[in-house]
Amino acid sequence: MNELNDYKQRILKRIAVHHSSLMKFTKELMEQLFNNGGIKVIFPTKTLAVVLNAPTKSVLFTSLQKFNGEKKRRCEKSEFVRMAKRAGRRGVDNKSVIIFSVSENLESQMKVSYQNIFFYASKNNIDGLKNTLELSFLKYKKRTLNSKIAIIKKLKKVLVAGNFLNENNKKTAKGSIAFSARFNSNYLAIGQMLNNKVFMFKEEEEVFIESDNSDGETFYKEIVNEYCERIYRYEFEYGVVGKDTSYKLPVITTYITAIKEIYKGIPIHEVTKTNNMYCGVLCKKVREMRHFLEQSPKTKILMNFTKKHSKISLILSLALKKKMYHCNASRETYK
Repeated sequence: MNELNDYKQRILKRIAVHHSSLMKFTKELMEQLFNNGGIKVIFPTKTLAVVLNAPTKSVLFTSLQKFNGEKKRRCEKSEFVRMAKRAGRRGVDNKSVIIFSVSENLESQMKVSYQNIFFYASKNNIDGLKNTLELSFLKYKKRTLNSKIAIIKKLKKVLVAGNFLNENNKKTAKGSIAFSARFNSNYLAIGQMLNNKVFMFKEEEEVFIESDNSDGETFYKEIVNEYCERIYRYEFEYGVVGKDTSYKLPVITTYITAIKEIYKGIPIHEVTKTNNMYCGVLCKKVREMRHFLEQSPKTKILMNFTKKHSKISLILSLALKKKMYHCNASRETYK
């Protein structure tokens, strides 16, 4: 009776539970009340649904895992089907209702990245990142919080080794360039290359430096690979990437060639055909390039190229407008 008293308030509200740990008398009472309509909602393990004949109007699944006495395992297909088939009472319901509502794990939206470190470094408050982490949901997952703090230390070592931050945790000129290119996932490599005046201008007609005797795309791939691999070596040395992680070139260099062709005056729709690209993706890359050129920091390294940046940005902007005009003209033709 003591066990029934524990569930008395729930039963009065026509809510019950059913699992193997209950006393036999309690389980039988729950089953009778449920079958007779005395209980409207019951939270059972699979026993009630699979072993006993207990049809109901609706079945709600909140998980596809069950505890087998030692650990959780996924429900087998046959178990799921038998539980789902309990929905719909013969001769009573015109239809059965099966609801599958698995809740997602609550995760913190606070991410740890080089961008975070750059942001707080620009505020001269690198320790503020740790304080922010402690105020986030990660605080409730102490093990996760500690691992994130450890990652911050590793990322800082990479930035210092690459001269993106100085020993006082302040952004260098290279770090400022990289931070301005943060819209691109390879912003560290971009900062590295621009800091070394790669992708600058030899002549007014040219956007990128390239060897006179080399194929443009091959040259770009080699030079981009060199700087991306340099960042990877720093990350490997300080444990940001694991020992089982092999290096892969993260940049698609064909976009570099394509943007150069657009700068030379070739229409975007022709460039996409020549380079076998999706027009929408290339337009997105052009917009990203424009954004970077317009947001480039006024460092000593880039100061001499500010006017040229503006010119390239203007040319890319006009190319996008021409593309929109071409699309609208094509649309009118089909009409």
